[in-house]
Amino acid sequence: MARDEELVNLYRIVQHHFEEFVKQFKYMVISRKIFEILKRQDSFTLTDIHRAVKYFYLLKTSFSARLTGFGYGTNKRPSLNLLTLEETILEMHWRLARVIIENLDWRDCINRYDRSHTLFYLDPPYYQAKDYKYNLKEEDFAALAAILGQIKGKFLLSLGDHPLMRKLFKSFKIEFLMTKYSTSKKEETRGKLKKELLINNFS
Repeated sequence: MARDEELVNLYRIVQHHFEEFVKQFKYMVISRKIFEILKRQDSFTLTDIHRAVKYFYLLKTSFSARLTGFGYGTNKRPSLNLLTLEETILEMHWRLARVIIENLDWRDCINRYDRSHTLFYLDPPYYQAKDYKYNLKEEDFAALAAILGQIKGKFLLSLGDHPLMRKLFKSFKIEFLMTKYSTSKKEETRGKLKKELLINNFS
């Protein structure tokens, strides 16, 4: 399964080329046109610094911070504040100071970190959802259920409610949760309650 390396690239650039990264935003403005131009750019043709700038700009200006399937955000106050960019990056640094960022296949990640004291929180792309850059198929969820049935640690898994998901994870404890989706593309469905599944092996 494909993995997204843009987040790791962003932090690598911030770590080693912070001044140049910030410099790229010096005369930039928040604009739908710039958003569309950056969105169309092929990241393969960009330098690592420009890849990081593109990723950060799109992340902060897209609707609900979602880079796939959603367009330009129209909040009254954009989440990208160019006047406080340095402070924003510093805050990100402090929040992640004790975090390990991996770019592994989920199977490898579980295998590497599985201990009796480990608590995994898993939030994979929901089954048959179309808003993700990378998705999981039925066989992926079946493999996930099999692997979670053998781990030493504990896990909490959140999924959208679907009969197949209930079937695949029926050997675990399943709780139903009604949640309000505020980021739907369709205005008529935005804010409506939907059922989600919280699945675990310890409650």
